[in-house]
Amino acid sequence: MNLFFFAKISVLWIYLFKGVRTLKFLHWLKEEIVGVIPAVVYFCIVLNLIYFTAGLTLKPGVPRYFSHLAVTLGALVIGKIMLVINSFSFINAFPNKPLIYNILWKFSIYIFCIVLLWLTHNFLHFYFSFHDGFIALSILEMELSSPIFWSSLIWVLITFLCYVIFSDLARKIGYKKMWCIFFGPV
Repeated sequence: MNLFFFAKISVLWIYLFKGVRTLKFLHWLKEEIVGVIPAVVYFCIVLNLIYFTAGLTLKPGVPRYFSHLAVTLGALVIGKIMLVINSFSFINAFPNKPLIYNILWKFSIYIFCIVLLWLTHNFLHFYFSFHDGFIALSILEMELSSPIFWSSLIWVLITFLCYVIFSDLARKIGYKKMWCIFFGPV
């Protein structure tokens, strides 16, 4: 009788523990989704605008590398990456200094990563298209002198600067206060 009682208690304990773990996971998942929504919406709008304006500068009939769907999926990835990167301790290197220190620090890290990833992506695209590294480098060099490349890069850098400024400002003064400043009291 006692053995059967302990078996029932242990099974009940396992179900309860599993339920608590599931609730913790669901709570964590909700926080992650809510935390990433503003960045995803922002980058979705901004990257699609950049894609649209870069398309306006192309001659008719020139193919594009991406579609609007690929740009939107890229915004999803960037939003999640920004959430992960902001959780690293080295990103918030100047917590006791004025906000401009952290903004410039994050922006310089983002600039480096953006340019590195953009050039790597373009090099790999050209390499897989022509199967020759020298040709890929020469086409990449020609693309670096293109005004379309520089205008798109400037757009991306300005949008990342705006994102860093507003996300750090919201983190510093609080999201509720930021909401009240822009949209009034709730």
